[in-house]
Amino acid sequence: MKKDRLTEYIAAVLLAASIVSLVFVFANANISHYTARMESDIASETLLATVLYENNFIQPDSWYASTAIRLISTPNLAAFIYPLVGCDANLAMGISCTAMMVIMLVVMGLYCKQTGFPVLAALSSILLVLAFTKPSDEWQRMIFVYASYYVSHIITLFMILMLYNRAVRKQKVELWVFALSMLVAVVNGLQGMHGCLFIYFPLLGLEIVKRVIFRIQTRKLDRKRIFAWVVLMTAVSIIASKLTSSNNIGASRNIRNALPKFRDEVWPSIVDMVALDNYGTLRVVIIIAAILGYLMALGKLFGREKEDSVRFSVLLFPAGFVVCLLLTTFTTVEVAGRYFLMLLFTIAVGNALFIMNVKNKSIKVFVVFIAIFGILQASGFNNELVAHDDSEHLDVYKVAAWMNEKGYEYGYSSFDHANCITVMGNNTAKVRAVNNMKDMNGCKWLTDVTWYPPVKSEEGPTCYVVTDYLAQDFNEFMDRVEPEVLETAQVGVYTIYVLDHDYTVWE
Repeated sequence: MKKDRLTEYIAAVLLAASIVSLVFVFANANISHYTARMESDIASETLLATVLYENNFIQPDSWYASTAIRLISTPNLAAFIYPLVGCDANLAMGISCTAMMVIMLVVMGLYCKQTGFPVLAALSSILLVLAFTKPSDEWQRMIFVYASYYVSHIITLFMILMLYNRAVRKQKVELWVFALSMLVAVVNGLQGMHGCLFIYFPLLGLEIVKRVIFRIQTRKLDRKRIFAWVVLMTAVSIIASKLTSSNNIGASRNIRNALPKFRDEVWPSIVDMVALDNYGTLRVVIIIAAILGYLMALGKLFGREKEDSVRFSVLLFPAGFVVCLLLTTFTTVEVAGRYFLMLLFTIAVGNALFIMNVKNKSIKVFVVFIAIFGILQASGFNNELVAHDDSEHLDVYKVAAWMNEKGYEYGYSSFDHANCITVMGNNTAKVRAVNNMKDMNGCKWLTDVTWYPPVKSEEGPTCYVVTDYLAQDFNEFMDRVEPEVLETAQVGVYTIYVLDHDYTVWE
């Protein structure tokens, strides 16, 4: 008995050390190497944080958002941090991403405790969420680094699951649970349809399937209060998304071409996200363990033996993956790794179920392998995200440095380059996006009206940052307008034209 406890203690220590190592690497990447993997969408999130700060922490109507209002997100938190760190937007976002990551892991830990996972199972699931990714892939950028687009949805996911577990255990929905869940549903809805995709649709599907199977088995059902509550949460979130037009995913049905799309786009994307080229054998073992874990859980949950009712909530994770799988297969919505984020949690929680249900001493050996996998991944992530940070040698950084050296504050380029250059220079050189360099119309995508004339003054030298593929449009603009060119410079792949004033327009 003492030997078993010692082995379990050692395994727990290894898991905890691996988790701490991974968190430290992600924190270091966010705070000290924020620009290592910079691109235009991440840069836009960083600039949104400054816009929120300048507008009393409220997303202004002047900001052209992608699909939704931000109420709880890394830019919202970064806006509060921004003045505390000397108005350093990059540092503020790095701290914000790190803080939200830690909050997510804590809430996940609380969920694991409430669901009754043993220590080794809970630590293993948290570790796999951190480790079963690739450096700066879509899963990491959704919840750990640089932008953490979906981290608030995952935090609220675990909150809703804990409220659901409480309601299932008590067989009633308490008033404070009802009020809090409705508030969260509204917030999630205002921020887009992701809350429905990751939380409410899977939870509703889970409730329906559970009730159908229980009825077939003639098992006792609750008085439909919990089901009605889940339906209401889903409806409230959908309605809230319509209030801000954040429910538009720009997709139509794709029934006829579903099979080719699954074969050519969906399945390859899933395979890419599970990264079998990195410790592939161990990853396959982990995936198999997750599948076995869910099969064992299903056997207990829908079997005749008594099982803790709150364990039904673990089925939400594969249900969430299935919802997004069906969405990407049977509609024309783009296929992207971020939509399969629930697969990451499915694998992590499935392994917790496997570890919890296998009554064999050798399971501790499996847990040790998971801990070693986490440590190896921490080393790999550190190498890719921190040690090989070459951002100061990138051309986008050199453009910002050149503008700062010459004393030019404002400039314009296409969306692919503009916000990225701005953030690489930590918002000291303000390069804004235009739709094209022929007409010089302000880009109405992840930008702010106040960045352009007539709100912004058109006076003063203005830089126009041009690449080869933008050159033809820019030459047409030059031939049509014939502006005064103060100077030009070649910085890497970019040609910078300094014109006598700002020629952009907002229409």
